Amino acid sequence: MVVAAGDSIRGGLLEDIAGLLRKNIRVALVYGDADYLCNWLGGEAVAFAVAAQLSDYPNVNTSTTATQTSSLPPLPTSLPMNYLAGFNAAGYADIIVNNSYVGGVVRQWGNFSFSRIYDAGHMVPYYQPETAFTIFTRIIQGTDIGTGAVINSSNFSTNGTRNATHTNSVPPQPSPTCWVRDINSTCTEDDYRAIVAGKGVVEFGVWYSDANNYKAPTSTITAGKPGTPIATSTSTPSTITSGQTTSTTMVPPVGVYTATGTPVSSSAQARMVELDLNSLLGTVAMALGAIAMWL
Repeated sequence: MVVAAGDSIRGGLLEDIAGLLRKNIRVALVYGDADYLCNWLGGEAVAFAVAAQLSDYPNVNTSTTATQTSSLPPLPTSLPMNYLAGFNAAGYADIIVNNSYVGGVVRQWGNFSFSRIYDAGHMVPYYQPETAFTIFTRIIQGTDIGTGAVINSSNFSTNGTRNATHTNSVPPQPSPTCWVRDINSTCTEDDYRAIVAGKGVVEFGVWYSDANNYKAPTSTITAGKPGTPIATSTSTPSTITSGQTTSTTMVPPVGVYTATGTPVSSSAQARMVELDLNSLLGTVAMALGAIAMWL
């Protein structure tokens, strides 16, 4: 008698991922360093195991590179010739999300990368939405995941430390949040009495004792198609005979920041503001997802 124990889904996954790389498909492993379910150290081990499957790829013989049939550019003789050697030799580089924030570190060689995202749990986009979006955009565009710079994926290698040892300090515990959808677990008895009495105000599912306690997030980011600047009209179009023309301004695209240097936080307060905004964005995203499931 054969017992279905779920073993049919085990095994072969490393080979499957390696097979994608053999087809020149970009593969990125992204782990949050606060994830206890799928910890990043295990993810790192998986990344090395995938690279170990590719000791023969790209299989470039330097003596016959002139006649190789591969569509890839020939690899320099000074660089490792396969993913096994290349990924192991690569270092951890900062993932520069914008000009003021580093979201984690990445080890990348060719089309393969492993990213450790700071302060993120199991659902990385929930904790680090801008970092996750930036990484995803750079993967799609085939650029350097750390900086967004244009690269040659046939021989690109990140330069940095051998191991990812940096850990952010734990921020102060935030004030309790009274969610109206879960009053019993998140609100105090005083909050409950005030709600029953009709006091306070609800903003985006959170109860506040005073309307002035709610501070709406501010942003100067204009959303658009990643990689494509947004053209906005600054004057009213008119006919050629009037002698007027339509002028446009190009708004920098969102999520495709190309780093020119590693940013340094100006103060701990600036870091806390960044964390608070990321947390709020993640909360809104999860709430929208829950609403979509109910509809």
